[in-house]
Amino acid sequence: LGKNTTQVQFNYYVNGVEAVAAPVFNVKNQVTLALTLVAVEGTMDLSPASPTIRELCSAAHELSVRLGSTLPPGPCVEG
Repeated sequence: LGKNTTQVQFNYYVNGVEAVAAPVFNVKNQVTLALTLVAVEGTMDLSPASPTIRELCSAAHELSVRLGSTLPPGPCVEG
């Protein structure tokens, strides 16, 4: 994962499953966990502008702030 970004991964480890994750930062601005969405392939819009990705990024940033992170919201998807 890049710093303060959501990483969309298109290398499938399990056929028929896709996932996207966003890092959550702590008070030291270190990654402490990741919010992850997993779905059956083709049922989740993984385009950079999708509402699913935007909401995931927003939730990860909001949780980071609650944990004391001072990082600003980063780009939602790193290419």
